[in-house]
Amino acid sequence: MSIQREPIYAALWTLVSADPGNLFITKQRRLLPWANVPAKNQPAMFLSETGGYAGHLGGTRIDYQTNLPVIWTLYADIYIYQYVSNPMIAPGQELNPLIDAVEAALGPNEYVPGMGLVQNLGLPGMVQHARLQGKLQTDEGVLANQALAIMPVEIFCL
Repeated sequence: MSIQREPIYAALWTLVSADPGNLFITKQRRLLPWANVPAKNQPAMFLSETGGYAGHLGGTRIDYQTNLPVIWTLYADIYIYQYVSNPMIAPGQELNPLIDAVEAALGPNEYVPGMGLVQNLGLPGMVQHARLQGKLQTDEGVLANQALAIMPVEIFCL
């Protein structure tokens, strides 16, 4: 059985965009260049689907005759934009709480015996675990007033 990508990405977006602290003014699944997001509409958060990786359960031997099911790892990036107009404030001071809020939203939501705490995006039949994974990219806008962060997300599917 193959996965259904749209419910998985929709669940990821619902989770990270819930924004209980009302920190973000703009939230969209469609990524916009920061030049198209006026300062008055920031902080802003966007989701970008960045592909996937297909693998198979079993040994390292590839056996085309056994028709092993595909096990997917999906990837996404969460973009955060923060315009910082006050030259006395380091852009990271305003960007860091936004990064922390997204990280908290992706925290574990369920205990699974043998695996521990996982974040299954509310889709335990499709998602084994979703997490931040990889290099957090930031630009504090040192030469301008626009700060940004790109947070990589990895979703292990069943």
